Amino acid sequence: MLNLLPNRRRSLNQETIQPETALMATPSILSGVEAYISADGTGQIRREIRNGGLFEKMRNRGAAKRQSFFNLDAFGSIYWKHIDGRNTLSQIARKMADEFDWDLSATENSVFEFTKTLMSRGLIDLRIKSRGRYSDLRYRR
Repeated sequence: MLNLLPNRRRSLNQETIQPETALMATPSILSGVEAYISADGTGQIRREIRNGGLFEKMRNRGAAKRQSFFNLDAFGSIYWKHIDGRNTLSQIARKMADEFDWDLSATENSVFEFTKTLMSRGLIDLRIKSRGRYSDLRYRR
């Protein structure tokens, strides 16, 4: 299960999304997140850490921006390349299963777990279509 919170502050109730539902969702990269994929198939994701409050901004004025990094192996790099705002998690899993010649069910599980990790780190969110409307969801700890 994946615990999610709608981006819009309509409701602060936590939603629990089952893997089957999440696989129909479309991942998107959050603003301030950049990825670099090298020729050997590995990569790195970089996210700017935003400072909070006026005092923090004044204290850090002129200082280098703080960033967090997340390293990607071949699996993660291929997953990241397929995040284009159109592919659902299920489509990404299918493409990866074909590319690596893996079992589709196991690949879907791996994609789901990796998606939870990326969401918990504030790198991506999911767009789920429900009742004819889209909802943007972010991970809630």
